[in-house]
Order: sequence, then structure tokens, then C-alpha cells
Amino acid sequence: MSPDNKEIISIIGILIVGSAFILGSLYILRNLIKSILAIDWPKADGKVIKSKLEKEEFDDDYTANITYKYSVNDIEYQSSCVTFGPTLNWKSTSKYLVSRFRNQQKVQVFYNPNKPEECCLIPWFHWIYFEELLSLIIFGPLGYFFLSSFINKMFP
Repeated sequence: MSPDNKEIISIIGILIVGSAFILGSLYILRNLIKSILAIDWPKADGKVIKSKLEKEEFDDDYTANITYKYSVNDIEYQSSCVTFGPTLNWKSTSKYLVSRFRNQQKVQVFYNPNKPEECCLIPWFHWIYFEELLSLIIFGPLGYFFLSSFINKMFP
């Protein structure tokens, strides 16, 4: 492979990796901002209709499978969004969520007044966001580093 081809492949790789890191960081930041805004959303009374700890089929991760229903303006909604963004799939975290939101338990649902189907049970910043915050701290600067390397290679 000639040096020019290696340079092109290197530049494309840097662009792809940097873009992925930046897009991932923007997704995480969006979820964190939405969770902060949700603390001021109106609340509706809801009821957990399913709360189950499930083991992932191909690894040792566990998922808290929680579904609840609630009504806004006489329209009934159903959701499984406990919090915005992914949560840690550790057994202890999933067990915590299943024990906190038990089957048939009454819950307070935070819903978006402009889009009532958008909701969550845990608004604001919670310790289960640790993975997202850590990802944002790591991947944001990495994305910036890769994209700035790409720009420096393209426009020396």
C-alpha cells in the first residue's frame, strides 16, 4: 500500500471515530439535559404494571424491565422509560430499580406537558447516570481530539 493510500485510510478512520465520539457525546448530553428539565415537568399519578429483573441472554448483564401506565387529560399512556438514556446494567442497579418500582405500586410520573407520551420516573441527576457522565467526560474530548487531528491533516 502506498503512503498516499495509508494517509487517506488514516484520515477516513480518524474522521469516522471522531464523528462517532462527538455524536455519542451529543446524545448523552441531550439525555442529561432532558433529565434535568424533567424535574420541572408536571406529575401524573401512575401505576407500575410490570416490574421484573431480567438476565441478558449472552452476557452477565441484568435489565430492570419496568412498565407503567398513567393518564394525562383523560388519555391513558404506557411507558417503560424509567430515566432518560441508558442505565447501568449491573445486577445491583437493576435490582435497585425493580425494588424501588414494584409491580402494582403507585408512582409519580414526570411527563412533558407539550408531549405527554414523553415521560420518566426518575428525573434530574441520579447515581445511575454515572456511566453516561463518565462516557461524556471521556468521549467528548476524544471526539474533539480525533476531529481536530482530521482537520490538521486536511488543512495543515
